[in-house]
Amino acid sequence: MSYTVNKTDGTVLTIVGDGTVDNTSTDISLVGRKFSGYGEILNENFVKLLESFANNTSPDNPIAGQIWYDTLEGRLKVYTGTQFKPTGGPLVQDTQPAGLVKGDLWVDSLKNQIYFFDGIDLTLAGPIYSKQQDINGWVVDTIVDTNSNGRVVSKLYVNGLLVAILSKVAFTPRDALTGFATINIGLNFSTNVSGLKLHGSATSADTIAGIDPGNFLRADIASSANAPLSIQDDLGLTIGEDSDISMVVQGNDTIFKNNLQNRDFRLQVNKDGSGIVDAINIDTSALQFTIWPNLINSNLTVGGNAVVTGNLTVNGTTTYIDTQNLRTKDKNIELGYGDTPTDALANGGGITLKGDTDHTISWSSADGAWESSESISIATGKEFRVNEVNVLNETTLGSTVVNSSLETLGTLREIQIDDIYINDGVISTNVSNVDITLDPNGTGAVRLSNSQLKDVANPTDANDGANKYYVDYKVNSKTLALTMNISGMIDPEGTDIPLWLSKIAPVGNYEVGTEARVLCETLSLGGGATSITVKRTGPYQTNDVQVVDVNVDKGGILNSASTVQDFSFPFGITLSGSSIGVNRVAKLFRIVGSNWTYIQDI
Repeated sequence: MSYTVNKTDGTVLTIVGDGTVDNTSTDISLVGRKFSGYGEILNENFVKLLESFANNTSPDNPIAGQIWYDTLEGRLKVYTGTQFKPTGGPLVQDTQPAGLVKGDLWVDSLKNQIYFFDGIDLTLAGPIYSKQQDINGWVVDTIVDTNSNGRVVSKLYVNGLLVAILSKVAFTPRDALTGFATINIGLNFSTNVSGLKLHGSATSADTIAGIDPGNFLRADIASSANAPLSIQDDLGLTIGEDSDISMVVQGNDTIFKNNLQNRDFRLQVNKDGSGIVDAINIDTSALQFTIWPNLINSNLTVGGNAVVTGNLTVNGTTTYIDTQNLRTKDKNIELGYGDTPTDALANGGGITLKGDTDHTISWSSADGAWESSESISIATGKEFRVNEVNVLNETTLGSTVVNSSLETLGTLREIQIDDIYINDGVISTNVSNVDITLDPNGTGAVRLSNSQLKDVANPTDANDGANKYYVDYKVNSKTLALTMNISGMIDPEGTDIPLWLSKIAPVGNYEVGTEARVLCETLSLGGGATSITVKRTGPYQTNDVQVVDVNVDKGGILNSASTVQDFSFPFGITLSGSSIGVNRVAKLFRIVGSNWTYIQDI
């Protein structure tokens, strides 16, 4: 009679049949009635219960309430019906455990943080920072000073870096502390971290940027400075009770300006023997600028260029122009100016350029012409003219020069003869639609001396010459005609014939659109069917098939069946047919894209 095994709550766990052992319902073996050899099984069950199924992996068939000793973690665990949980202490793993109950603690082994579960929420107990974030926030610590006194301080960390120390006393650490050579009363920032600041407003300060506030200039009272004054702002400096004058920077310009209308500007110097004198006087209302007014013995030197936009009047007896270049806007320069100028007085007048020798352009009244001591060279693109007509330039005689006694010509770059124009290896006509005819006299011929004739157009008339492309195209696009035996072909139109055409006439050698007309032949044997006789023993004759059997195993019985091992025609085979039939059909193929393609039967 079978055993019905119930759990503590009365539910049926399993039914164990007579003479059997149930090893799958639980992690202990359940023995049925009349099963011999049950002693070893029962003893092993007791041992498993005593050692709480100790192993480094969990039991395979646990039931709710089952105890397991996890030898890998050295921890006793109980099965909740869905998973094994430690019976005491926190849960240690790198992901949030499932099935938490009120009062459970979880140690996040990835972040080194502890959480507790209150039955509803999982709350962080500490620390407030994770392992990856490193130490953050205030940490209370004791630092030993140089007098071996322990000083309790609060350290402020950010991402593992000590940035500040808060202390109620001033001291010097006995052991070197990076960024804190000394500790002052209050909040001390690390000197090892640049840019640390308190952002906010302060009503007073002991120093400003390390400087005593008494060393700064006041804006509300008169002040003096014992060091250079620098105003690093484009609004610059303003002087006067009414803001009379200002020095400012506008863009790239430095401006010294009078802010009140019609106020003059004077720049004075202290001269030995003369006292205070005006060096520059600017009369604003008259728009007049005077240098060294009333000092006729003064000098003015301009180190660079001077531009006078109005008239220049020089009140002196001699004017020297010691310059390398002289430029005047006046388009007419008069030489030999006088009350009664004559050609005789003008004779020899002109320009003399000093050098190793004088280089002159001068007027000769005797010849009535300008004479030059040197050659004349004109620029490219310029020309010599007579009576406003071009007679000669760098490359061409003028069209009015029609008479010449030239006997020899050099190399001509181009030439025009009537309507024929020759230039740079090109012979052309200046008139549209005119032929160029090469007409050798007598039996002479037009020869190209083993050279090529290029850029020949496609022929349109029977007597026109043809270019290589035209000839190649005509040859490569000519229709192909051939006969092909297609007996035995499976797919002559789609595969077989295009394949043979690609071998006989490769697509790359012909133009797209080239056609092939293929006369296709199919051979067949005429007459009646050939009779074949199958034999396993002789004698044999023509058209007999000799069959050889071999024994094989069947159904687990050795050599209980036979099968064909080999067959042959020992005396050959003679077909009954006496003639061969031929069926012909013409098919059209064309090159489409990069393949021979069937078009239609012809």
